[in-house]
Amino acid sequence: MSFIEFNGSRSDDFYLHLEKDLAFPSPGRNGSFQKIDGQNGEVRTGDDSLNNVSMSFPFRVVLPSGLTVEEIANDVSNWVKKDCLWHDLYFDGDPDYVYRAIYAGEYSFDRIVSYYGKCVLNFTMKPYKFLQTGLREKTIQSGEALTNPTHWAAYPRFSVKGQGNIIIKIGSEELRLLKVDQGVIVDSLYQTATTLDGATPAWGKVVSYPLPLIHSGRQEITITGTVSELKILPRWEMIL
Repeated sequence: MSFIEFNGSRSDDFYLHLEKDLAFPSPGRNGSFQKIDGQNGEVRTGDDSLNNVSMSFPFRVVLPSGLTVEEIANDVSNWVKKDCLWHDLYFDGDPDYVYRAIYAGEYSFDRIVSYYGKCVLNFTMKPYKFLQTGLREKTIQSGEALTNPTHWAAYPRFSVKGQGNIIIKIGSEELRLLKVDQGVIVDSLYQTATTLDGATPAWGKVVSYPLPLIHSGRQEITITGTVSELKILPRWEMIL
């Protein structure tokens, strides 16, 4: 029996049995075609960034004695609409990856009889998914390397403990830090820089921009300065 896991609960916690007829959408790019007078055809404009996609998970509901579809419908609503934030979504039919999803739409239960029904949960998904192997933080020493196994650049998180001026190079990318006292956390995906406890912004310590990526293939890492510990969460990324 297949399931999804989202925001702290699994679909089978609510007696939702995932149907087999799933569709896997692929994201479009941000842009449009414009007609230019005097030119044959049309010119494409836009930044070509990837758009979010909608993904539907159809379920059948088979309840044990004593429960009704109405009760479970309320529980499911409280689960998926607990908040309107992005969360990891795990689908056991694609076990090597983690999706990013938000539930902001409507849904309805089709009640067939009191203990049996159907519903479709429609999630808005980021246009990428992460390899599970890239969601484990790695402790890195200068002279080591990371190998990005995908064709897409990864947006890592750096946790740096150290003092003074620090330079971290990953292949051709570079992170420069100024006057570090204890350490900083720099996140290329969420574009944040904070103290090690995550409580205080620390952009004043970052003197290079844009924040570094990890490009496809083997990338050697060099560290300049006084660093007692460097941890990297690489986030290997695939496009839906």
